[in-house]
Amino acid sequence: MKELLRRLLAHPLLALELGLASLFANLLALASPLFVTQVLNRYVASGVDATLITMTIGVIIAIALEFGFRQARLRLALSVSDKRNQTLTTGTMGVLLTARADPLHSSWSMTHRREIIRSLTTIRQAYSAPNLVVAMDLPFSLLYIVVLTLLSPPLGLIALLFLSLLWAFNLTNTRLTRKPLQHLHELQLQQDALTLTACGRIDTIRTYGGSPWIQHRWQKLHETNESLNQHLEIRQGFAQGMQGTIQSLLSVAIIAVGAKLALAGEMEVGTLIGANILAARSLTPILRWGPLNDLLIRAEQALTRLEQFAKLPLERESGAILKSYQGGLELKDLAKTLPPAPMPIFESLNLTLPPGAVLAVSGEDGRGKTMLARMLAGLVAPDRGQILVDGVDLAQLNPFWWRQQIIFLPQDPDFLDGTARENITLANPNLSPEDLNAAITTAGLAPWLDESPTGLDAPLIDGGQNLSPDLRKRLALARALINRGKLAILDEPTENLTPKGVLTLYTVLHTLSLQGTTLVVFTNDPNILRGASLVLDLNSKPKPTLINRLTRSTPT
Repeated sequence: MKELLRRLLAHPLLALELGLASLFANLLALASPLFVTQVLNRYVASGVDATLITMTIGVIIAIALEFGFRQARLRLALSVSDKRNQTLTTGTMGVLLTARADPLHSSWSMTHRREIIRSLTTIRQAYSAPNLVVAMDLPFSLLYIVVLTLLSPPLGLIALLFLSLLWAFNLTNTRLTRKPLQHLHELQLQQDALTLTACGRIDTIRTYGGSPWIQHRWQKLHETNESLNQHLEIRQGFAQGMQGTIQSLLSVAIIAVGAKLALAGEMEVGTLIGANILAARSLTPILRWGPLNDLLIRAEQALTRLEQFAKLPLERESGAILKSYQGGLELKDLAKTLPPAPMPIFESLNLTLPPGAVLAVSGEDGRGKTMLARMLAGLVAPDRGQILVDGVDLAQLNPFWWRQQIIFLPQDPDFLDGTARENITLANPNLSPEDLNAAITTAGLAPWLDESPTGLDAPLIDGGQNLSPDLRKRLALARALINRGKLAILDEPTENLTPKGVLTLYTVLHTLSLQGTTLVVFTNDPNILRGASLVLDLNSKPKPTLINRLTRSTPT
């Protein structure tokens, strides 16, 4: 209900129009039971056809007007729902695309992020325009009770009693259903994670006999899921049965008491029949609301997840922009710890790179090479210290501008599900054909594109998993070279490359160095280490060792 109120209060004028349309529609809905009452009490008694014709025309007009108001109300509800859904969709995707990497990856797994997007559909279904209209009808249950009370106070009291009983039952059912639905959601997340594993790790599963392990876990989750679903279905069936029973008992009570009143001369038969219709109408909004219980609970839980997701810290959208970046880089007292490890992967890291310098960063796996590369790219913030770019703190720069100034090649490149052209030109969709061809040739992609029947329109599927590791690395290199930045950050650039690809990479490094590009290469490749004037050894803990190969000294 909070979300429904939020949607209405966000648009006061629309909410007022919705309320008025609901009022008129429900007032006009009184015409049918009152018509029945008047026909039985007046026409049957008098037999005057003119009276019947007049009342019939009147009720037909009322029914037509009621239909018109309900249709107008539905269109107004669509406007309220669409605006809120648009806000949620845009905001959630915005957080997903701009949240800082550290908290995003540490707090929200891939499965949970996918679930966040699916939550938007759940919310949209729960708070759709037809459901909003159902909610708008709830207060008008009392309108029918009031009219019924005016016809017969005892029958009005009976209807109010049953209305309260039905409302209390729905509230209790909602409270008892909330935890099982939350448990079911957690089970579904585990099933989704297992499905991703089964789909994305096929070779590993088959090579190392992981099928029994996957099958056992899947069977266990399935059994628990089925048991919980059966429990919820039984509860749902019980709720529907109980609502039907309450409705039937109300009719029995109205007829029984009304018959007694009619026999005593305190009520006419026509009034009794009309009262029975009014009593049934008073329960209709709540009966229509009841089946939405499970969906609304899921939506409420989805909204809670979205609120938690929205609290993730975001990357800056603004910041300083330098007139010209020359390639200078300085690290001052840099430190980083990766929980749950108690010790930092490095700390007290200090070094200065003038424009055009060549730095090789070596270290065994897990020593922080990739983490430092991502720091320099502005993807991850250090726990302590500064990264200075031509003397300006990287934390003060516009992140989007900064990434346009660097040539960044990640260790394990990912791609979007699109064409090769779209992925290479991602940072600059308006790249000229000449510059595009230059990047392709430099990265050694030309032979593959020449042999491909679709060329640059070749599709990349599942993040480029349909390509060989060598081609993925070359494609990522071409994408990186588009920027023509003054700082090149390359993480394990020779990894997964064929011998020919390695030679191509060496040529790229040599060309960039001749162009005066500052090179920071994270690698254990002996050829690159020999060619670097500075080598940072991350194996030295906790403070890395910096070696100047030109002087054979170790700067402090």
